[in-house]
Amino acid sequence: MNSLLRQKKQKKLYLDQDKPNFNPGKILVQKAALKEDDEKLSFLDYLSNKCKLQVSIAIDFTASNGDPRQPGTLHYMESETKPELFNEYQKVLSAIGSTLTNYSEYEQRVPVMGFGAKYDGVIQHCFQCGSNPTVNGAEGILGAYNSMFKGPITLSGPTVFTEVIRVSTVRAVNAKVSAEQVGEQVYSMLFILTDGSVADMNRTKKAIVRVSDHPLSIVIIGVGSANFSALEELTEIDGARDIVHFVSWKDYAEVGYDAMISAALEKIPNQFNQYFSKHKIMPLKKEFVHHDDIIVEPARTEIDLNYYLEFRGDKVSVRSGVYRTYNNSCSKCFEKCIKE
Repeated sequence: MNSLLRQKKQKKLYLDQDKPNFNPGKILVQKAALKEDDEKLSFLDYLSNKCKLQVSIAIDFTASNGDPRQPGTLHYMESETKPELFNEYQKVLSAIGSTLTNYSEYEQRVPVMGFGAKYDGVIQHCFQCGSNPTVNGAEGILGAYNSMFKGPITLSGPTVFTEVIRVSTVRAVNAKVSAEQVGEQVYSMLFILTDGSVADMNRTKKAIVRVSDHPLSIVIIGVGSANFSALEELTEIDGARDIVHFVSWKDYAEVGYDAMISAALEKIPNQFNQYFSKHKIMPLKKEFVHHDDIIVEPARTEIDLNYYLEFRGDKVSVRSGVYRTYNNSCSKCFEKCIKE
């Protein structure tokens, strides 16, 4: 039927006739419409239905960043609070935190990790920044980074991404499982801030291929003036889907935070859609309140500032005094005073 509807010219449809000299009958089509096989859903369709965005951040503490005590090096810190005096890492972290906190779907708790430094003489390719495993918002992200230079730290190397990718993937998978158990959805993003190329490109590429079928996108942000052409290779990996995007801070230094973070997030919607489409995951259903379920009783002459909502079956009644909830399957009543 669809093939007939798509034809520009009318075409008669004949029925097979089993017996000679008998009229095979007719088909009357009263209504017909074209319908796409797969409904096209957008990034916003999911976010508007309460799909959460989860963020992880990994920061390069290798020796190629220079001595953080020396002015002009990438980790040299002139101020912890004045944006005009921030180093490049602070500027990028501030841009990420400030932008993402504008999204109501953004999961506020963010783990800030480091890689490439030595502790007790041992190189660490993934370690916690700050005293807390997760922090809240732009202020918390900056605080975790700033705290790294208030204690002993040895900037070392080499530059290895594989461990922070592994840890972030585990977190993304755990978040997905936890969300599904309570009827929710979540998608994760890992921001890697680095001043140069990775030491083992082949291992990094293999790690990205392995995790490309999980709900994770990786945004690599180049800090400083190094040649980042090798990092751009990571965006061309042929995995289950495209999950890596690269931007260089120096390309946006003059135009500011907004342009840089917009470029960094540019590929996220498409990568997000690829994952949910590939796994045939539909957006959550919206919760609607029907007007017929809301009852407002006649106003009284006096003003009572204590109110409660009374639930009777599927109806909501606005009254005054205490807060009561009624459940058809439960005879218990819970009371709570509401004071304005």
